[in-house]
Amino acid sequence: MKRKHTFCRFCIEYSWAIFLLLSLVIIFACSTDGKYSKLLNISYSIFAAALFDLVLVYIPRSRKVSFVKDLVDSDFFRLCEYARLCRLSIEPAYSLEKKNWRSKEEYVAQFNKTNLYEVWSKSEETSATRLQRIVYLRNEMKDTIDHLMMYREYLNMDQFEALTQILSSKLFKSPIEPIVWEIPEETRIHKFDNQKEIGESIYEVYDFLRMLN
Repeated sequence: MKRKHTFCRFCIEYSWAIFLLLSLVIIFACSTDGKYSKLLNISYSIFAAALFDLVLVYIPRSRKVSFVKDLVDSDFFRLCEYARLCRLSIEPAYSLEKKNWRSKEEYVAQFNKTNLYEVWSKSEETSATRLQRIVYLRNEMKDTIDHLMMYREYLNMDQFEALTQILSSKLFKSPIEPIVWEIPEETRIHKFDNQKEIGESIYEVYDFLRMLN
């Protein structure tokens, strides 16, 4: 199905070249024989129309597509960076240490032991918890995806499928309900939380975007 879609898109994109080549073949074949004067005239008209489409439609559109694809690439880079920072939200703020978790299970285990209500960053003006940082970065990712979806006709199938899959992940579909560590453990087990699932989703989203880039 994807190949068929790609082939159809190619034919539409380069229809001017197909008609241009076809008209040149007919002109070359019929130019020496007067019996095909009507077909020759039609071929000249097709040639002129194809040339018109090349100069006034295809070339300007190609420049626009090139510009938009640069924007798309920039947005995907930004999206991946937000996901990376979101994944690092369980680490100390502004840490220079490059953290590499050996597996998804290792990351999720650390995420699930982290108190998301702890202050992640504090200054004289404001302070932010780990949870607030995750929510902020998630919102930035959502805004970036919304911007990318405005140019969906310029996205390839892998990019479009990636965005729809990310939007359907638990990080975006579910409210974040962290573990409340201040509650005694015997009481805590009766309080709903989805911290583990959110950690899994954060890891998967970043890993997905990293592989795509």
